[in-house]
Amino acid sequence: MTYLETTAEFYSEVAQTPQVGLCCVQSSPLQLPGLKIPPLMAEMNYGCGTTVHPTEL
Repeated sequence: MTYLETTAEFYSEVAQTPQVGLCCVQSSPLQLPGLKIPPLMAEMNYGCGTTVHPTEL
């Protein structure tokens, strides 16, 4: 199995059955005006990260 297949399988499984322990972000680190993260989105955040630094927002 290639790393792409492994990644696709892993994220397919956790997308169908969210696993709270995989989530690196338990709360929003910043308070931005008007930013509201729906609970469902927070539950499905698996810490993939971003290349955008919070100060650039």
